[in-house]
Order: sequence, then C-alpha cells, then structure tokens
Amino acid sequence: MWDVGLYRCEECIGTCLYCAACTVEAHVRTPLHWVKRWNGKSFERIGLRELSLRVQLLHAAGDVCQNQHEDQEHSFIILHTNGIHHVHVDFCVCEECGGHKRDGSKLDRPTQLLDMHLFPATAHIPQTAATFAALNDFHVKSNLGNICAMKYYQVLVHATDGAAIAALPDRQTQWQVMVHAWRCLAMLKHRGALHDVRTVDELPDGELTARCPAYLHLGINTECVGRILVHHIWTDVLR
Repeated sequence: MWDVGLYRCEECIGTCLYCAACTVEAHVRTPLHWVKRWNGKSFERIGLRELSLRVQLLHAAGDVCQNQHEDQEHSFIILHTNGIHHVHVDFCVCEECGGHKRDGSKLDRPTQLLDMHLFPATAHIPQTAATFAALNDFHVKSNLGNICAMKYYQVLVHATDGAAIAALPDRQTQWQVMVHAWRCLAMLKHRGALHDVRTVDELPDGELTARCPAYLHLGINTECVGRILVHHIWTDVLR
C-alpha cells in the first residue's frame, strides 16, 4: 500500500506533496529545511527529525557509519539562518572514512562538526552548534545593520515559532559564545596570525588591528629621503 503524500517543504521549489519516505530521501543533503504536514484541517510545521532523518558525520549523504554505537547518537540543537532545529546527529567512529587521525586516534566531536560546517558551542561534548552560514549572515548584518547577537537570536526564535507556542530550548548564551569565538577566529584569519611562528598568546597588543591607510607607514606609503619623510598620498588609495 502506497503512503499518502501529506508533506511538503517550505524551502524547496514547488508545492508538491510527498510521503514521509520520499521527503526524508529528498532532504538528506538539506536536513535543516522546514517541512509542513497536512493534519486533515491545515498544514502544521514539523522538523525533519520527526520523520526520523539522521545526520551522519564524515560520511556521504545517506550513508551510515558501520561502527555506530548507541552512545554515539545525540539529539543536537543547530542554529541556522531559518531558525532553531532539533537534529539527530551520529558521530563517526570507523577508520575507513576518516574518523581517525593519522596516528590512529579518533577525531574528536568538535572536529567532526567543523568538517560539516557546524561550529560547536563548546569543545567538550558539544550539544549545540551553529552553521557557518548563520554566523556569516549575522556577521554581515551586524556590520551593516548594527544588529546585536541578542536581537539576531530573537529573530531565529521568531523564525522557528512566531506564535511562541512551542517550548524552544534557550541557547542565547551559547549563541553569544559562538559569535565571539567566530569573530576572534576571523580576525586571526584575516591577520594571517595562524601562519605566524608565534602562538596566539604571544602576539602583542594591537597586532590584529587593521592599519589606517592615511597614516604614515614607512616602506608602504612613506619613504625616507635623507632626513625627510616623503608621504605619497596617491598610494593611500592603492593600499
């Protein structure tokens, strides 16, 4: 007997109805989409977790880790640009697919999450993560629209449940921690500090500050002719 098509995705193109199995199969690579289910009177929003969709780390979409154990399965909270999601996440423990380092030790859970573009809220047994897309989206909107981390989190809460009916987990503190860590790593990346022989703790104060292009920088926009500093104004635009 064929399953009745009761589900449709809010974010995929089209309004066709699909059965639960086809809906899960179509969202193996997009597990953070919102799905609506027909209850006989109206469409109600549900997460793909309710349709038994699982996210397997370090494997191709749809594959399952052969060495999966019960303690490897976790219910995760993932913050994305379209809201807050409950997701079943399975960590990889097999050696063939890259779940181990070259020395034979297992890849820790934060590393496996980062490999899937999920930024963990902690390095010790993370249960919450934010997508790189959400962190980048907040970074742009905070710079151009002066939106703080708290306001952006409230937007995610409203996008998840605008009527404030469902009991959503409070992850505002974790979100602020992830935003702070993301910005610190971005500054280190833009400065090139991660390629420095010095450690991050050894960098002097002000090392990550961007140089002012209009200020005198010897060897960049200023040269020393005898005992006179010649400031090349035209190089300010180029630099």
